[in-house]
Amino acid sequence: MENVKVIKNVRLDGELTDVTVKDGKIYSIGKTDADGRDFFGAEIYPGLIDVHSHGTIGKDTMDCELDEMADWELANGITTWYP
Repeated sequence: MENVKVIKNVRLDGELTDVTVKDGKIYSIGKTDADGRDFFGAEIYPGLIDVHSHGTIGKDTMDCELDEMADWELANGITTWYP
């Protein structure tokens, strides 16, 4: 069973468009008649990448508390990080 989400009315490179996501991956970018969540023209950006991290939220990667740090990174727009 495939999991499909449609992000409606987002601004990408100055253009108003929709983004269709299937099984967690971008499937298409472009206007669609499919139902989805309306973002009312909000800007959309790719996820950020933290290429060098020793820790965050008062935690150190050397202490192996990676799950909590990873959750914080994702909640703040960082989709990839290298502890």
